[in-house]
Amino acid sequence: MPRQMHNRKVRDYRRLPRQIAVAYIILASLWILLSDMLAVWLSPDARTLSLVQTYKGWFFVLATGALLYFVLRMYTAKSYELMSRLIDTETRFRQFFDTVPDVLFSAQLPGFELRSATPAVNTLLGYTSEEICKQPKRWQELMLHPSEVLAEMHEQLDDKGSFTVDYQTHHRDGSTRWIRSRGKISSGTGLHDSVFGVMTDISEAKRTEAAAIEHCLRDRTTYLLSLPAFTLAVDALVSGAFKQGLLLSCACLGIDDFPELRDRLGERRTERLLHRLSDKLLSALRSNNIIGSGSNVLVAHSEGRFLFIMPERSVSAMTLLAERLLRELDFEIAKDAALPIAIRIGIASHPLPGEDAASFIDDAIDALDTAREDTHTRITLYNVLEREHLTEETVRLRKR
Repeated sequence: MPRQMHNRKVRDYRRLPRQIAVAYIILASLWILLSDMLAVWLSPDARTLSLVQTYKGWFFVLATGALLYFVLRMYTAKSYELMSRLIDTETRFRQFFDTVPDVLFSAQLPGFELRSATPAVNTLLGYTSEEICKQPKRWQELMLHPSEVLAEMHEQLDDKGSFTVDYQTHHRDGSTRWIRSRGKISSGTGLHDSVFGVMTDISEAKRTEAAAIEHCLRDRTTYLLSLPAFTLAVDALVSGAFKQGLLLSCACLGIDDFPELRDRLGERRTERLLHRLSDKLLSALRSNNIIGSGSNVLVAHSEGRFLFIMPERSVSAMTLLAERLLRELDFEIAKDAALPIAIRIGIASHPLPGEDAASFIDDAIDALDTAREDTHTRITLYNVLEREHLTEETVRLRKR
């Protein structure tokens, strides 16, 4: 509706000169015709007629001059008013563009070369509007993966006439920024080969999102992986191990009667104990080359149970490792209090083909529960292939 009203006003404004000219021709023709007839009727002789014609001519000049003056004055006043409004609007828009943190831009299709950009581009990319527009493809050169980003923009434009794409780009100072670009082809401008859009810096939002995800993936007490995150990581690890022909074991180290222990110690002392145990466990695992120094630490904590992945070894080797871990953690627990705290370990051997990570982890937890059933046993190994539990006594018999 506003567009139709604007078009109607433009048409009326363009017709005004023609209307004035037509009105002038009609009035001037009537004046000449009627005034000549009146002059002949009022003049008794040629001398009087000549005098009347002179006065009539001067009157016509003065009248048309006055009319032209008032018409031009009205026209210039209207033009001045429109010009003032235009300047005021342009000033307000420039102030708005200069203060808005987002970058408003136009780009030439099909290559997305920048034609114009608001001053905020200097903050976003480190280049002034003049610099970025003199080199229209500089915007694309700053993108981390320009071909993928431009392909996504084209695909969305072809599909729905607009696009919203998040991507990373380099700043002039060498840092990396996350940008969300939104744009569309404006059908009302007649520039169907151009796209108009907005670029927004979403770097802080991406950092907050990553921190939130990291927080969700970590246990709030020990800052180790949470059980869901550990399960996802193990699932990917097991799939890769199958392809490479590697065998893995999942160990579950648990504190006996953890809920009762937490009630006796209280939340703060329990948290300190878990912190020390997790640090000691990580140190022990690294010293035994179970966790690579450059890889993500695949250790999780959940309700007094620590889960970790280690290479598949012989039964005796895994038992010796488990005993070493228990001795180190027993020493750590002894520092805290003279409370009888027991720690046991359940170990599940490599999962069967097609078995998911959750079942693999459940096998390790099941092995821990089996170790807890026998007060004389602190280590239980669960052999997935043979579907049997191997206690310390069974291991000793097999070694003979």
